Amino acid sequence: MVRPPEWPVPTFQAIDRHFTDPEAFVTAAAAGHSRFLSVVGRSFRAEFSSVLLDRVSIGGGDSTAPVINTPLIPPGMQAFVFAMKPSAPRNLSGRNVEFGEIFAFRPDSEATSAPTTREPWPYALIALPSETLDTAAANLGFRPHVRLNDERMFRGADQPMSRLRALVGDAMRMAREEPWMAAMPEPARALSGAMREALLECLTAGREVPDRAARHRHRALVSRLMEAGRFTPETLLSLPEICAWLDVPQSTLNVACREFLGVSTMQYTRLRRLDHARHRLRLGGDQGNVTSVATGLGFWELGRFAVAYRARFGESPSETLRHGQAMHGV
Repeated sequence: MVRPPEWPVPTFQAIDRHFTDPEAFVTAAAAGHSRFLSVVGRSFRAEFSSVLLDRVSIGGGDSTAPVINTPLIPPGMQAFVFAMKPSAPRNLSGRNVEFGEIFAFRPDSEATSAPTTREPWPYALIALPSETLDTAAANLGFRPHVRLNDERMFRGADQPMSRLRALVGDAMRMAREEPWMAAMPEPARALSGAMREALLECLTAGREVPDRAARHRHRALVSRLMEAGRFTPETLLSLPEICAWLDVPQSTLNVACREFLGVSTMQYTRLRRLDHARHRLRLGGDQGNVTSVATGLGFWELGRFAVAYRARFGESPSETLRHGQAMHGV
């Protein structure tokens, strides 16, 4: 797996942005540490606010249509996500996260995030360095096992979860209405400290939700498929060939992809090949034309390729190629 870059750690920062491009939304919401896969629905509008207070990043977002993406968790970071409002569950790395539950990502890993319905999922994301969490746990007298080296999910008690959501709401209001406050050390450290305490209380007083053994096997399959999707997309042209390479039945791989990615195997591979097509067109194109790029990635019907490309990226392949050639002086 490609190791994600370290997250920047300035002391204080506030961001409040609105989006109509789902890829830009995913990138901004994860500080560049997430890959956009697709959006469920045609019309898209989203908002995202975040503050960075004394090395604790607190963010929250919502959108008119849910997106499928793969968050990248940097080494040495602990990241936690939960719903801000009652809503349909969100599938995070094969686990359906309900309202009132907290999902803890595994550090130094790539996760998956997919909707279970077409409803939006208003969420909060808290990320902080592992040593910051460890220090807070020791200072506040919490049990020392809260540092998480694997994905885990917790069902928080009602009162601590309500307090945690309220503190995130305060942080979001700060980002939207009083961003200058994030640069004031005293209130920023006070909110950061309250957030750490509330999070630790939810993790230690809550009930851990047990995992399924099958999920780990499915995750390994999906991880190998995603690795091929990043580096050798031209090998992902036929479901029987993919399954033979992974040595797994087609039904098992499809179940694993839907469990983790929210789409079938071939839907996922098509999305990845479209992403590679965009990357190559931005570089000026193979042999300087759209046809060579598309056929080189297994798209045999160029009209359908152009329609799918526009639906995913909001512009035609030829437009991307022109921009790429102009940028590289081709």
